[in-house]
Amino acid sequence: KIWSINRQHIDPKSPRFWAIDANKCVRVELSGDLQSQLGKFRDIPLHRKFPKLSLPSLSGPATNTKRVMYSPVVYWDQADAANITIGEEITLMFWGNIIITDISRDSEGLVNRIQAKLFLEGDFRKTKKRIQWIPEKDVCGDDRVELVIKEYGPLLKEKKIGEDEEIE
Repeated sequence: KIWSINRQHIDPKSPRFWAIDANKCVRVELSGDLQSQLGKFRDIPLHRKFPKLSLPSLSGPATNTKRVMYSPVVYWDQADAANITIGEEITLMFWGNIIITDISRDSEGLVNRIQAKLFLEGDFRKTKKRIQWIPEKDVCGDDRVELVIKEYGPLLKEKKIGEDEEIE
């Protein structure tokens, strides 16, 4: 029941942003036809299912988009990189497809670097993996924000919320 309530009340008001754990990130170096992509921003909706969702802006009118910067080096989460293979075609969210050309691992078997070729003519509907990414910090400058997230534990103590209980 709580998931249904979240979908009804929170989802339409919550923009989607991407984050990668700085201690568990993987450097992905892209090659291919990058000249048409590099240094360009693309404005994408804050929430795909609710395109009219907007946020106030400190420097102007409210916005319903976020800017994505394309970079020859991007970063993925280690969990996304762990299960890929050389030759695999993968979709980078809001960019296009890539083909993995090389994977480097450290002594513990964790992926520490990936090389891939941009394959924009690929069909995102045919890929099994869609990966969120962030551009290299040097490229996007002030548009990338570093955060510290603290997890305090579960918000609910009850395993199941009864029909007669109120959710506040």
